[in-house]
Amino acid sequence: MDNPNSKQESHRPSSRLERVDQACDEYGRQWNAGASPKIESFIANAIANDRRLLLRHLLALDLSLRSESGEVFDPEDYKSRFVNEVDLIDSVIGNFLNREQKADACKDRSPTGKSTGAETTCEEVPSAIGRNDRHKIIQLYA
Repeated sequence: MDNPNSKQESHRPSSRLERVDQACDEYGRQWNAGASPKIESFIANAIANDRRLLLRHLLALDLSLRSESGEVFDPEDYKSRFVNEVDLIDSVIGNFLNREQKADACKDRSPTGKSTGAETTCEEVPSAIGRNDRHKIIQLYA
C-alpha cells in the first residue's frame, strides 16, 4: 500500500492514543492479509508528535505478530532502520523477551502445579494473542 494510513487522512482521531490505535489496527490488518507492512511507512505518515509513541506500539505489535507466526526477529534490523531510537528498541525488545521467558516458564510448570521458578502467575501470560488482546499485549511489551 502506498499510504498505510489512507483511512486516517479523511478523519484523523482527535486523541494521540486513538491515532496510534488506528495505525496499529491497520498494521495488523495488513499483516493478517498477508502483506508485509513497513513500520517506516506508518511512522512517516504519522503526526510528528505521535511518531515515537507509534514506533513503540508498532514495534511491540510487530514482535508479537512475528513471534505468533514463528518468525525470528533480529534486533539489529530494527536498530539499523531506526538509528535514533536504539534505547526505545532495546526497551521494547527487552520487555518482549522478558514476557516470552515468563510464558515459557508457565509452559514448563510441573503437573503438580508447582512453579519452576517463574515469578509470575501463568494467568498473566496469554498463550496466544488474538486481535482483541492486542491492546493488553502492547501495554505489556511497550
